[in-house]
Amino acid sequence: MAKKTETEAIANQLSFAVKELSTVAERLSKAGYAEIAEEIRTLANSGGFFADEFARLSRERAG
Repeated sequence: MAKKTETEAIANQLSFAVKELSTVAERLSKAGYAEIAEEIRTLANSGGFFADEFARLSRERAG
């Protein structure tokens, strides 16, 4: 059970980080920093992919 809780915590942290990066990118874009906003958006998308893969692998191990 502890392992599942730890895995869920990591997945939640990854999702939170992706959401926050996306928010920062949006704010930068609105402030006129489109180029850096796009870089951060790319980073958020990569983080989202990693979070999805982590969740998938976690389910496979649990399952």
